[in-house]
Amino acid sequence: MCSQIEKDLNDLKFSEITTDCEHKDEFESRINADVKDNDSIRRKLEQCIDPLESSEHPESVINIVTGAIGIKSVNVDSAVEIGKNGWMRMKVTGLQTFTTQ
Repeated sequence: MCSQIEKDLNDLKFSEITTDCEHKDEFESRINADVKDNDSIRRKLEQCIDPLESSEHPESVINIVTGAIGIKSVNVDSAVEIGKNGWMRMKVTGLQTFTTQ
């Protein structure tokens, strides 16, 4: 038994193993699609306001993608609470009532 294992290991060691199988991420079409996606994301991010560069920010809340500036009365500290309250109102009154108010 051991001699058979040794022979098989030697056969593997000295033989060329070739395979036609490739991982789907290795296909040229997938690589090209990834490059295109990366370029698209990079272009979009270059159009956005840098969230880490505070010298470019206005004093009020701003959407970093669209550049829309919120009114000064916007209070982001209450955003989670306001969202939860809205969710509870929607659950109680139903989506139709909530969207028509």
